[in-house]
Amino acid sequence: MDNKILIDLYVQWTSENNDTSITRFVQACAKELQNSKRSITPIGENNMMPSFVTSKVKIATNSQFGGRGGVWAWCPVELVVEWLQTQEDEVKEHCGKYLAWVNKYGKAWIRYSGTSKAGIAFEVRIMGSRLDHKTLIMRLDAEYAEGLEMMGATPFKLGLEPEGIACVSLDDMLIKFNNANIVDSNEVSVDNESNMGEVVASSLVDVSEEIDDAVDNSGDDSSEDEEIEFV
Repeated sequence: MDNKILIDLYVQWTSENNDTSITRFVQACAKELQNSKRSITPIGENNMMPSFVTSKVKIATNSQFGGRGGVWAWCPVELVVEWLQTQEDEVKEHCGKYLAWVNKYGKAWIRYSGTSKAGIAFEVRIMGSRLDHKTLIMRLDAEYAEGLEMMGATPFKLGLEPEGIACVSLDDMLIKFNNANIVDSNEVSVDNESNMGEVVASSLVDVSEEIDDAVDNSGDDSSEDEEIEFV
């Protein structure tokens, strides 16, 4: 930082406030920076939303995720599983009960945490919805987050977190989704083969009709019918 700029600011401040206290000057600078913090866009963070967008997104998300039950939203289980796969081993080791819950109901639940330039933040409360998980934050694109289905109540109130359920490992969930993707892929292949068979059959019919037409239109001057040999 250029010291001359700082000195010039200090001189300007002392003349405007008739005060030479360095402590009060620093406090005034800190207050000004705090007030301007929301309008500052970090340099080099091209993937983040600009500050003017963030304020609008905050208004929308705060309205959408308002109230005690309104902060909870449904999301696809596979989305949470993929996110958990990127976390540290300690998280993976303790997410078994949460995975069992969401696997049982076929949906996962996440809790709105806040909005920033990096996106919409949601807590993934793997140890239970009544415990804060401030460091387990999954960030979603604002447009995607706005399309989430709201739960209307907490997972605990909806009875989605039974204690006696057996844990499910993250590896088992990954295998489940991989197998499902393979089945979907095979179904597409079977459909493609079926369609191809219909095309081939249709082509054979067309060829057969062309051959029949050729035979019917042949000249009558031939004394003997020609035999057509299909190879």
